[in-house]
Amino acid sequence: MKQAKAKIVMVGGGSHNWCPRLLSDLVQADELSGSEVVLLDLNLQYAEEVKAAMDRVCRDNGKNFTFHAT
Repeated sequence: MKQAKAKIVMVGGGSHNWCPRLLSDLVQADELSGSEVVLLDLNLQYAEEVKAAMDRVCRDNGKNFTFHAT
């Protein structure tokens, strides 16, 4: 049986202090590959910056995650 991929919501996902480090660890978990991560933050610009950074991390390391900023 194929396992459904996770949808992970990070409240405060635009935080430059903790979010990129936590997400960098998260994308190393092979069992979460293919999951969707929503970065929810009051400051959309910050969430978009974290999204762009994580898109690069995944691209550069061959990881399969989808990030959305909202």
